[in-house]
Amino acid sequence: MIRTIYDRSPTLLQNAFTTLYGYQLHALRYGGTYKRHLEQLEQSQWWPRERLHEFQLNLLRRLLIHAHEHVEFYRERFRQADFHPNDLKSTEDLLKLPILTREDVLRNAERMVADNCSRSRLRQHFTSGTTGTPLRFYEDKDAVRRNYAFWMRFRRWFGFKEWLPRATFGGRVVVPRSQDRPPYWRYNHAEKQLVFSSFHLSDETLPAYIERLERFSPFLIDGYVSTIFTLARYINRQAITTVRPSAVQTTSETLFDFQRREIEEAFQCKVYNQYGQGEKVAFISECEHGQLHVNDEYGIVEIVKDGLLARPGETGEIIATSFTNWVMPLIRYQTGDLAVASAAPSCPCGRGLSVVESIEGRVIDVLRMPDGKIVPPTALTLLFDKASAMGIDQAQVCQVAYDQIVVKLVPRSSEAAPDTRGLESDLRMMMGDKVKIQFEMVAHISSTEAGKFKFVVSELPD
Repeated sequence: MIRTIYDRSPTLLQNAFTTLYGYQLHALRYGGTYKRHLEQLEQSQWWPRERLHEFQLNLLRRLLIHAHEHVEFYRERFRQADFHPNDLKSTEDLLKLPILTREDVLRNAERMVADNCSRSRLRQHFTSGTTGTPLRFYEDKDAVRRNYAFWMRFRRWFGFKEWLPRATFGGRVVVPRSQDRPPYWRYNHAEKQLVFSSFHLSDETLPAYIERLERFSPFLIDGYVSTIFTLARYINRQAITTVRPSAVQTTSETLFDFQRREIEEAFQCKVYNQYGQGEKVAFISECEHGQLHVNDEYGIVEIVKDGLLARPGETGEIIATSFTNWVMPLIRYQTGDLAVASAAPSCPCGRGLSVVESIEGRVIDVLRMPDGKIVPPTALTLLFDKASAMGIDQAQVCQVAYDQIVVKLVPRSSEAAPDTRGLESDLRMMMGDKVKIQFEMVAHISSTEAGKFKFVVSELPD
């Protein structure tokens, strides 16, 4: 009903609704304990790595004792694993516990809530993930404020302050999908935030987006990688030089090198990448020197390959234990995301936070070969680079069977079909001769319901 009222309201009233909702979120995120959390994080980021790891171990021990004493699900889980929190000697002892899957949470959400919290004060939070089945979590206000303290610390790394204007390209449907004329944005006065629709971008509408960005002159542009990339590509082709934010922050999708280059060329500023999840179990953010830092105070991040911690340079799955939400702890949660482990002893920025070499994308988005080998999305960046140089606007690789790949291409011009032999040769180098590769020229490649664009789509069983 609220959605219907909003969609049928005039733009001025929709801006008022957006601002009212913005004030509600601002009070939730930045009230109460938020400032205390942020002040502590501003100090702890400069601690030596050894002190941070000691801090982690103490927090982990407290979390496990809390889970053992107050969460029925974990008491049973620890007993089955013959594990007791008092036996914890290092963070690597977490490997003695089983991985917590999405299905575990779906089946046991009510049993995972701590019995020493007031249910009436908890918030329900939903994340659909990749399966489309809503996953329900419980959290309190302090968990929300802890989370946003980390967000603000990250944004301060590139000079952002709470009162500076920002333009956001995310997944909220702030403009009715049926709308076919500007404005394709709504204003949140509570945070000086212009929220742009990610669902109305096209060659016809982009000039309106650019004109509004020019007038708004945001300090920060943040949002989905694919949406900002689409905007940047248009700016570069039209040689537009009037949109100059101080920073661009990307999130929610894997940032490929070719996208980073395009975005930084368009806006003439640095891109800062960030990784997180709706489940709030891990937070990884990029510093001014380009290092991806694990926010160690947020929780424990394990990069796991074949049941063991990955060695430097190896790709593994991110398994995370969160310190942010104590009313419904997530211990060794399977994120479904891939990262490359790093052995970097330090970062020129001087922060003691751990680092990862790169974020590789979703486990379900890797290509799986008949011989069992995998090709992660980042391995395909050269393919996307070459496609762009050939006059291709969009490319998507779909795996429909272990031995069959369909590559969808959106040509920039319909006058002549591009020669795909070079692309096929590159794919053969990665996938071998046993895989059938089919190219399809299409007019458009749809985004997901959340407004994201997927370069790699796997239709294989989980």
